[in-house]
Amino acid sequence: MKTLNHILTVHENGDISTLWTEAIPLEAIGTMEINRASTIEFNQAKQEWEVRFSNSEAVVFSDKSRAACLAWEVEQLNGKV
Repeated sequence: MKTLNHILTVHENGDISTLWTEAIPLEAIGTMEINRASTIEFNQAKQEWEVRFSNSEAVVFSDKSRAACLAWEVEQLNGKV
């Protein structure tokens, strides 16, 4: 099983951004504001999962496996939030 690295980015104003995971109790740090960076939805016609970034309707990745889409999402977004 692949180990997932959890990256927290601390910005100059004190805000922290990261990919959400329950592995780190972020609520202990302070008030949270959650914004989705992407969506993963099933395309009935194509019979596969599709990833879209929140700022675009374009499909950026797709696969028959939702787990593969989740792994791609983490790889792409980790450290870029």
